[in-house]
Amino acid sequence: MQANYDPDTNLTTPPPMPLFLFEAHYENDWGGKDALITRRQGYVAVLTGASGYGYGNNPMWHMNGHPSWTTPDWHLHLDDEGRADMTHFQALFLSRDWTALIPDLNNLLVTSNKGSGEDYSAAARTDDGNTAIIYFPRNKTITVAMNQISGETANVWWFNPRDGSAQAGGTLPTTGSHQFSPPTNHDWLLVLDNAELNLPAPGQLPPPSDLEPQSFLPVVLNVQ
Repeated sequence: MQANYDPDTNLTTPPPMPLFLFEAHYENDWGGKDALITRRQGYVAVLTGASGYGYGNNPMWHMNGHPSWTTPDWHLHLDDEGRADMTHFQALFLSRDWTALIPDLNNLLVTSNKGSGEDYSAAARTDDGNTAIIYFPRNKTITVAMNQISGETANVWWFNPRDGSAQAGGTLPTTGSHQFSPPTNHDWLLVLDNAELNLPAPGQLPPPSDLEPQSFLPVVLNVQ
């Protein structure tokens, strides 16, 4: 990632300091945080410059339930929704050139209705403009500057972070602006690719033998 996070909050002081979101809300913790919150934390972190995200689950991290928690066995939470969602999270970024993503901090890609707080639509594009990824925390309409995507046309994809599937959304010219709204009221990710590259659907990985070693670096899942 190419954002510079300096511990003194000076974004221009070299060398760049890598950011990793090690600990945020755990699934089932702090009043019952749900899978949407753990997904949102991860996608917003990586799309705003983090090199990874640590997922946690309340009954699992202390191996059998907090004194105020009624879960009899932490093993019952190994298949919780948020944990399962992390496999889709990793697959999405592995299917694109995630290390070249540059956060859209200056709103050159998303030009309106990016939102803030829990409504924030984090966005990033690769430095060559071949891919852009935008997170929608809910169903809303945002405006995208299509000239931020390389090539004459862009393939549009909607990636479902709840099951890892991708829906093709057609092809658009890389000129002017276009408004996008996700297919349902849930959270989604919009992926825009340079159509000339004919990239596979987001989340679809090549055979393991074709993956370069550095392809396994983006998301370190800290299941506590």
